[in-house]
Amino acid sequence: MSYYILLCVIFTVSRCFNPELTNEEVNYTKDDVASLFHPNALWKQGDIPLLNRKVFRATRVVIREHPYVASVRRHIMHYSVASMLTKNLFVSIAHPYIDVPVDELSIVVGENYADRGSTLLTVVVLIIHELFDRYTLASDLALLRVYEDTPYRCSVKAIQLIHPNKSLDGHRAFVTGWGRCDRTGRELCLPRSSKYTPGEKFDPMLRSVSFVIRQPNLYCAGYKRVR
Repeated sequence: MSYYILLCVIFTVSRCFNPELTNEEVNYTKDDVASLFHPNALWKQGDIPLLNRKVFRATRVVIREHPYVASVRRHIMHYSVASMLTKNLFVSIAHPYIDVPVDELSIVVGENYADRGSTLLTVVVLIIHELFDRYTLASDLALLRVYEDTPYRCSVKAIQLIHPNKSLDGHRAFVTGWGRCDRTGRELCLPRSSKYTPGEKFDPMLRSVSFVIRQPNLYCAGYKRVR
């Protein structure tokens, strides 16, 4: 079973002050600091949180190892990741699809690289979880229904779902997908750019990392208490 881990990051600004210098020594002008107070640079209530789109400590894998992984395209370009539930139904996260017209979306299956694929499956229905909260990303789930039925093959298979009453403790989970390039330059990357992630280099190679689930999760329990 796949799990998506979403990490919030801090908003950055375009220019940083040098703490070693005083205002008198630097003599900042109004134009120098104007970008720091630009309305678009400050968080406003109702904004969708900025998420880290990097699969950390992941290794390159082939799609046959995770044949349920699909690339959701927006105007042909890779936009998000989904898991295949049936031959025409996919599950994904909800927040990228807010205010996105359905006719801009399509899905590609069976590809190792997110910038490849000649067959686009037409998305005809997009259902956002009724309890989805765009402020906290609670119930961040969406279903995508495509028009075409996709035949199963070695690189295209539906994901196996676990029974809701079965314990996950001790089971191995995977985080698999496509994300941004490593900013440290330590990982091989074939950088691509997209208008949907401006200023961020996208890595089209499929990567995956696994971990063992431990319940109860003390980190999650502590997070809920401080909230």
